[in-house]
Amino acid sequence: MKTITFYQKKPGVFRFMGWLSYGITPWLAPLILPLAIISDRSTAGAISFISYSSIAIISTFPDSRKAVHSVHQLFWGQFRHHLLSRQVSKRLRETLLHAGLVKKEHREITGSEGRTRRQEILHYPCAQIHKDKVNIYIEFKMIPGQTEQEWERKVNAFAHSLGCSLVSFQISRGIVEITLQYGEIQANSVTYKTDTDHNLALGYATGGKLVWDFEHFPHALIIGPTGTGKSTFIRNLLVQLRSEWIVKVADGKQVEFTHLQDLGFDVATDTSGFIRLVEEAQTEVDQRFKTMETQRKNHYSQINEKPYFLVIDEAIYLLEALSTKKDKETGESERDRILGLIRDISLRGRAAGVQLVMIFQRPDSTFMPTVIRDNLTAKIVLGGSETALEMAFGRDKSKQLDSVTLGHGYACIGDGRIELFRFPDYAQSKFLDDLEQQRSSLATQEKNMQETLPQQKPANPKTNELGTTIETGL
Repeated sequence: MKTITFYQKKPGVFRFMGWLSYGITPWLAPLILPLAIISDRSTAGAISFISYSSIAIISTFPDSRKAVHSVHQLFWGQFRHHLLSRQVSKRLRETLLHAGLVKKEHREITGSEGRTRRQEILHYPCAQIHKDKVNIYIEFKMIPGQTEQEWERKVNAFAHSLGCSLVSFQISRGIVEITLQYGEIQANSVTYKTDTDHNLALGYATGGKLVWDFEHFPHALIIGPTGTGKSTFIRNLLVQLRSEWIVKVADGKQVEFTHLQDLGFDVATDTSGFIRLVEEAQTEVDQRFKTMETQRKNHYSQINEKPYFLVIDEAIYLLEALSTKKDKETGESERDRILGLIRDISLRGRAAGVQLVMIFQRPDSTFMPTVIRDNLTAKIVLGGSETALEMAFGRDKSKQLDSVTLGHGYACIGDGRIELFRFPDYAQSKFLDDLEQQRSSLATQEKNMQETLPQQKPANPKTNELGTTIETGL
């Protein structure tokens, strides 16, 4: 990560010439050094000519040419970096001034002729700027007297002035942190899980893979309106679920994941099946808690249980189909009962190892009570619609985020910062082929293990004195 210098005042000509001289040092050195060291101008000129000729000859060879180019970039790159700092600083100064985030001070100055004139002095916030291949990270120190509201209203202006997209911003204790995206995140390859760690890769962020540690941050809320690549994103997740883990899928649209039934997955495509999966997951939570209580344990891994995933795709379609008529005996409707079971899973599922992955096409608080939403600690929004961002991250965090293109999304895991990420394109045909190959490999491994187990020989039958066989057993 590179540091960009923030100039609160426009750098002068001498600073520019100094960096320019530094940038062309490799080409000036053969000329200046001989003249500075040798008094005889003819000899110095000859040495300079030989030096430049040697560089020209060396540059004819590919390997040597690369070395010369590297030396040039080492020096010239510093000059270009200075130009970048000047450019970024200029745009930030203009933005701060027009946004009213600069403190103005007026002083009376008396000139040599005895005349008094009024001078305006501008005080800019201190800033630290860093840059990687994708993002620019700006940290401003607020001027005493400024408020958070003043900065919140102007954050987008910095993105527009630098021609970037706003990824995130945070204000805390007088420090304003702004992340702007100027480059493209690359996400070329699907992640195939080869380890047994309890985490899943959501996609690629600026620092590499963005990983969801579901052991510490249980349950996921995924919101993806039409045309945001939601199905592709889910396929990227499902292919990472290990074969020994328990996976149940409720497919509200009855389109995307029904084919998983052919590969041995438990897939529900109607209301009754959805109810069954929710009831089974909640029963699993109860049973695991009872076992942990009996064995005096407090985590499912201590009772040799595996992660259990209940994936509910198009949750609103399934919840809408449930009856809202209240039962005379219980006083609650079928929808309320199922939401109650989901609430219990979201509350107790972490210790029991039962994970909820709830997927919505459109956000609706009617089908996502606050208590459930708050317990889905990994929140992912694809596309970035204003309503979806607000439901997932809250109004304060989401109101400055920009919409993103197909294959991109925002993620916030736990109480961490909101991160922009990208996920690979993953066709359904390739997804099904990969799953089939995984299942086939697992079946082969199990077969080989059975073949390598020692075969138990049947016990030799004993006979009595009359020659009658006596069957013995333990």
